[in-house]
Amino acid sequence: MKPGDTVLIKTGVYREHAEITVSGAPGKPLTFAAAPGHRVVIKGSEIVRGFGLTASKVHDVVLRGLEVRHNRQPGGQWPLAAISGCEWVTLEDCEVHFADFCGLSLHSSKDCLVRRCDFSHNGAIGLAMGATEDCVVEDCTLMFNNYRRIDGDWGVAAGTKNIPGNKRTTMRRCEAAYNLDCRGIWFDTDNGDCGIFFEINKGGGVIAGNLIYANTGRGIYVSGSQNTWVVNNAVADNAAGIVVMTRGADEPAKNTKVLNNLLLKNYITADTTTRGCGLTLEMSPDPTWRADMGSVADYNVYANNPWTPFMRHTWNDNNPLAQWQARYQQDLHSRLLNVAYERVGTRFSLLTQEGLDAAAPLPEAVTQVWKPRNPKRVGADLTQWPKP
Repeated sequence: MKPGDTVLIKTGVYREHAEITVSGAPGKPLTFAAAPGHRVVIKGSEIVRGFGLTASKVHDVVLRGLEVRHNRQPGGQWPLAAISGCEWVTLEDCEVHFADFCGLSLHSSKDCLVRRCDFSHNGAIGLAMGATEDCVVEDCTLMFNNYRRIDGDWGVAAGTKNIPGNKRTTMRRCEAAYNLDCRGIWFDTDNGDCGIFFEINKGGGVIAGNLIYANTGRGIYVSGSQNTWVVNNAVADNAAGIVVMTRGADEPAKNTKVLNNLLLKNYITADTTTRGCGLTLEMSPDPTWRADMGSVADYNVYANNPWTPFMRHTWNDNNPLAQWQARYQQDLHSRLLNVAYERVGTRFSLLTQEGLDAAAPLPEAVTQVWKPRNPKRVGADLTQWPKP
């Protein structure tokens, strides 16, 4: 084979380990793809134990249109498909289902692209990333993972769990839903960019433009991380909306900016109690403390239909917006607004945009990686799911 060549694979169930060991050249990738109109399944449920598809220490390779299903891993946490030690590898239009533990592992790789892939129905994790640089995941589906019900206290199961050291990662236009007793999108420990559960990251990140609804836990949780921007998200019908809190003595929630978000009815009701709140942001009435912490919430819209939303400066104490503004000098330009929306079953639709033209301009630190389509409007560009 020479750079630029394409290998077309015909319909079949291939019960073997498919290992990519050859590289292309810049601008001339080697391509391994299902032939047009053909269905290619790499299957490990019989005969093959371990990996189904791997690419290791190669560059300039495209993998397209492949299905990888079933494995029984003797090594516990090993994945069904793996890209490791690679550069400029593209995985597109592929499906990775029914792994014993992890669907796809993308590790120790640079400038790789994963797009239009489905990582669903895997034992614990759909997609795992670690020690990557400048990798992009876009237009992917992460659903019904953790079918083995790996204990959430272990801290591993998720639609996508990414740890450690993922630098300048971009995840966009993905759907994470119905993952079982686990997180949807989780970036953990020493990463360099984005996440929904954003934990122990000093390098900062941008969490922007997401529609997050109907989670039994928090919508967005920034834990023990610094220098994070949480902007232009729509967060609705979760147990709590946006939470930004210190994790430990050396893991403060410093320099987090919560701007231009739309928060809709984030609480849980029970027979005798109402709990949850729109925003939990570690805060103090002391100006010196606030200046040292450097975190700010502003230009957000809190829907007050029919429940009056609260903001918390610690885990438990509720503040109505007026008190939050006066005592803690937060959300000074934010507003309470009756915002009509509908959630029926798994569907969500924002029914009005009236009064939402209240956003502040975003700084270059955000716009160099993400820009809203309408810079004047709070919340996400995506106002309906599924898309019409």
